[in-house]
Amino acid sequence: MQVTYIEARDIPDAWFQCIYQVMETGREYVIDRGSYEGQTRREFEFVVVKINYPEARPLVPTMPELEPPTPDRHGVCPEVSRQARERPLQS
Repeated sequence: MQVTYIEARDIPDAWFQCIYQVMETGREYVIDRGSYEGQTRREFEFVVVKINYPEARPLVPTMPELEPPTPDRHGVCPEVSRQARERPLQS
């Protein structure tokens, strides 16, 4: 069993360290049933999180307020297609 140990200053720090660690060392698996069938997820096998100052504010992590790009009628995001048009083909 792979145990991941994270020591963080406060709750938001623990959250972002968990996200980083699961992307670096987490196990990837494919969902085999349900409405998300075929999609992949990442998870820890076992994680221990120690928060040194759990009472520190804010209790909820501050997330960046970004809107995801919306696809056009062809299913392509305008930003991605614009970048593709501007980038010269390499041969």
